[in-house]
Amino acid sequence: MYGGRPQPLLQAVSLKEMEHSYSHERGEPQEYMVPLSGGGLSQHSGFGHQVPSNQGIPMRPTRSGRTPPPTMYGGRPQPMEVGRSGLSGTASFPPRSESQYSNEKQSSDFSQDGEIEPIVLWNVTLPLGLSRIIKQPPSLSQVSVFIVQFAPCFLCCGNSVHSGSTDRAVLTRLNWLCLIFVLSQIIVVSLLVISLVFLDDAPGILDEYDPHFWNLNGPAFGILAVSVILVMVCLGTIRVLQNVDLVGAIRYLWAMLWLVPFEVFLNISLFDYFNVTSVWIRHWWMRPQLSWFRGYYCPEGTANTLCVVPIMGGNDFESEEDWCMHFHNSTTCSQTRDSAQSEMIASMLAYYTALGALGCLLLFIMLLMVNSLERIISKPIVQKSRETNVPAWLLLPTLGNVLAGWLFLFSPSSLLSSRSGAGAENSWIGFVYLVTAALFCIAMLTGWLLSSFSIQDNLDKKRKNIAVIVFIVVMATNTVLLVTLFVASIVLSAALLESPIDEADRGEIACYIDLGGTCTGCGDSDGGNQCPEWGLDEVTSILQTQLKQSATIAMICFLYCISVLRFGFVLRKHLSLYQIDYV
Repeated sequence: MYGGRPQPLLQAVSLKEMEHSYSHERGEPQEYMVPLSGGGLSQHSGFGHQVPSNQGIPMRPTRSGRTPPPTMYGGRPQPMEVGRSGLSGTASFPPRSESQYSNEKQSSDFSQDGEIEPIVLWNVTLPLGLSRIIKQPPSLSQVSVFIVQFAPCFLCCGNSVHSGSTDRAVLTRLNWLCLIFVLSQIIVVSLLVISLVFLDDAPGILDEYDPHFWNLNGPAFGILAVSVILVMVCLGTIRVLQNVDLVGAIRYLWAMLWLVPFEVFLNISLFDYFNVTSVWIRHWWMRPQLSWFRGYYCPEGTANTLCVVPIMGGNDFESEEDWCMHFHNSTTCSQTRDSAQSEMIASMLAYYTALGALGCLLLFIMLLMVNSLERIISKPIVQKSRETNVPAWLLLPTLGNVLAGWLFLFSPSSLLSSRSGAGAENSWIGFVYLVTAALFCIAMLTGWLLSSFSIQDNLDKKRKNIAVIVFIVVMATNTVLLVTLFVASIVLSAALLESPIDEADRGEIACYIDLGGTCTGCGDSDGGNQCPEWGLDEVTSILQTQLKQSATIAMICFLYCISVLRFGFVLRKHLSLYQIDYV
C-alpha cells in the first residue's frame, strides 16, 4: 500500500542487482525495450527476471545516466502480472512521440523478414537482406553503432558497444577512430613532403620549388594541414566526452563543421580525373624537386645522365636522339626516361587515389560524429547556437570565396585569368567569386545585427524584420550566383572536348603555365611555333582540372547558402509571430 492505493506486485529484485543490471561494465547506462505486447518472453542477460524480446520501444537513458527499469515508461510505473513463468502482460501506455513511433516501426520492420518483399531487377531477385536495406535504410545512428562495434581496432576491447549503448559511448569510439585515420593521413602525406622538399637536390628547403595549385600536391599538402588541426581537436575532445561537457561539445561540433568543407574539397581534388599527374611529371622531370624520384625510378647511374634527356631535345638539338648521341653516345635516352616516368606516374596515381579514398572514409566518420554530437547536444540547442553565431557560421564560405577568387585571378598557375591566354571570357569566374564573398560578408554582418540586438518595441521589430528581408535577399542572390558558377564550370569543361583550344592559344597558354623550363620558342610572333613541347591535351587537362575545382567550391558554398536561407525563413516566421504588446 502507498497512500492508501494498492500497488501492482513486482518480482523481488534487490537494489544491488538492479544497479548491476541497469549499468554497463564501465558504468555506461543501457537502453531497454518497453513491452508492447505480452508475447515472446526471453531471458535478458544481467536481470533476475524475464522481459519481452523483439517487441518494444527503445528507452533512452536520462541525462543523469540512470535508466528506468523495464516496468517503467517515461518514469510512470506500469501494472504487470506475476505468474510462474515470470512477469507478463502490460497495460495501456501513454501517447508515444513521433521519434519513439519511428524507432518502434523500424525495429519491428527489421525483425520481421516476412514483411519485406525481395526487390527484382531485370528478372534477378536481390537477397532479402539487401532488399531490406534498400527499402528501409538504417539511420546514421545505427551505422555509427555498426562501425564502432565491428571496427578491427576495437575487437580486442572488453567494453563492447551495441545497439543499447549511449550516444556518448558511440561518439567516444568514433573520436578514436577518427584519430587513427587522421594519423594515417599525416604519415602518408609526410612521406610525400619529405621526398619533394627535404630529399631534393636544391640547396635550400624550398629553393626551386614551384607552387601550382592545379596538380595534386597542393591538395595533399592541404590535407596535411587539416589533419594536424583535426588531431588537436580530437585529443582535446577526449576530456570533453569524459566529463560530459556541453559547452565543450558545442565547440567540438563547430570545429567539425568548419573542417568538413575543407575535407570535401581536398579529397575531391585528389582524384585525378584529367590525368594532370602525368603532365606534372613529364614537364617537371628535370627539376630538383623530383631528383629523389629520378634516383628511385631511373636505372642505377642514369638519374642525371640518360634519364634527363629534354623533351624534343631542347633548344640546341633537333631531336632527343641527337642530344643523347652528343652527350652520352647512346640512343636509349628516350626509352630510359619514358620507362621511369611511366612507373612514377602509375605509382603516384595509386598514391593519390589511396589518399583520397582514406580521406573519404575519414569524411564519413566526421559526418557520423557530427550526427552523434547533434543527438547529444539536441537539435534545439544546435539551432540556437547557429542563430547566435551567424558570423562564425558564414566566415568560412566568405574566406573560401575570397581565396578562390584571388587564386583564379592572380595566381601565376591559373588558366582562368586574363593573363594566361586562355581567353578573357573565362576571367569572369574569379570576379564572381569575389562578388559572392562580398555578399557572404554582408550576410555575416546582417546576421550579427540580428543576433546582437533584441526587440523592445514595435519599431525594433520592424527594423529587425527589414534586416531579415535583406538577409534573405542577399543569400538568395548569392545562391543564384553560385549555381551560375557551378553550371558554367561544368559546361566550359565539357565544351573543351567539342571545341578545343586553337593552336595559337595553346602555345601562349603553354608558355604561361610552364614553370618547369621545358618550353622553347616563347615570344615567337608565330603562335603555332610557341612551346611545341606541350601538347593540346596537356593544356586542356590543366584547364579542365581548374574548372573542376571551381565547380567543387561553388557546390560547397551553395550548400551553405541553402542552409542559411532556411535559417532566414525560419527566423522571419518567428518574427512575424513575435508579440511585444502588453495589457
